[in-house]
Amino acid sequence: MKKSTLIVIAVLGTAALAFAGSMWHLKCEAPKCKFDADIGIGGGFIFGKATGYCTTCREFVSLSWKTQGLTGEWKKHADKSDLPDTPPKKVGTVWNPATGLTADLYPCPQCQKPFMKIDDLSLMRGSQEFGKLFCPRCTNLTLRVQKRGNYD
Repeated sequence: MKKSTLIVIAVLGTAALAFAGSMWHLKCEAPKCKFDADIGIGGGFIFGKATGYCTTCREFVSLSWKTQGLTGEWKKHADKSDLPDTPPKKVGTVWNPATGLTADLYPCPQCQKPFMKIDDLSLMRGSQEFGKLFCPRCTNLTLRVQKRGNYD
């Protein structure tokens, strides 16, 4: 294989890993539920993001903030945004017995009650075989998940 071909493969592989966040469409197929949401999991290069489901508001919510320590052009882009300079204060941390991992709790931007940050959609329980998760609203295994893309 030519050296230039290897370089192109390495650059494309690195670029594919550079995306920090992913966009998802969630739709419950239970006839009475009608839950439907577009969410972003993970932050971008110039911003951090915490996304989760607020059980009080009964919807997905998120908080975003500027990434600290940026320099040069990245800092200029971050400075143009109206996002807060610092991450929101966590209201706690819980251990998730289904995954064995800990998860951060943040205040819902609408009602201020805590919501659990979802770091990775694959940590939500459901049937990987059929591409469905448990719906947070009706709790049935009827939530269809569709990846919409990545962002940075």
